[in-house]
Order: sequence, then C-alpha cells, then structure tokens
Amino acid sequence: MEYFPDYFIALCKDRPSDPDGFVYTVYFVNNTDEAIDRLDIKTGAYATIDETLINLGPSKKTYEKLSPQTYLKIETIDEDAFDFVIWFQASLTKNVSYKILDFYIPKYLLNAKKTTHIPHLKKAGYVFYAM
Repeated sequence: MEYFPDYFIALCKDRPSDPDGFVYTVYFVNNTDEAIDRLDIKTGAYATIDETLINLGPSKKTYEKLSPQTYLKIETIDEDAFDFVIWFQASLTKNVSYKILDFYIPKYLLNAKKTTHIPHLKKAGYVFYAM
C-alpha cells in the first residue's frame, strides 16, 4: 500500500478537452481526519533563462473550511507551465493551531512521483509532498 502524508499537492491531467489548453488541475489534499478552518494558498513560479532569473507571481487565495479526507481545486495550468518551477505555500489554520507547508512542482516534472490512484481524487497523477 502506497504512503500518502497528511497534506499534499496533486497534479492531474484531467482536462483533455479544455479549449484554452489548461489540461492540468492542481489540487490541495487534506488526507487527515480533521477539518481545516482556513487555508491560504500562495503560489508563484520561477525559472532561469540565459542566466536571468524570471519570477512569476505570487498570487494568493483564501479558502474557508476544508473538510477531512477531501481535496480542493487550486488552479488549472497548461503544459507550458512546466518550463518553470511552480511553488505553493499553504498556511493552514485548525482550531488555534497554525502550520505553513511549502510544496514545489519541479521544472519539466523531473523526478516527480507519479501514481495511479490519488486518495480522495480517485485519479492518476503526480503527488508532491511538503518540503
């Protein structure tokens, strides 16, 4: 049985007919038995092109109440996004506790962990654990 941590980011190629080419969806997965009262997700991307650092973002979204053992769609992206390292910072508030988790989707999905069955999503895709 494959191990999945309490919280992770999933990337699924689940929008093959998207007219704008945004064929991938990024999800935040709450793999715990506790609800998250508030979830702030900050995201951005960076790459080096001809030894010049290119930074995109950051942008921030706030979500209220994420149930236990469930997921949240964060954004959709196209394949060109993989020319960059994409990062996500998740700030979770549960009761009185606060936690910050950092996730990275590597450039070109190098060494990304692919799985055939992502918990709660019941889809194939890539999973990324907090650093």
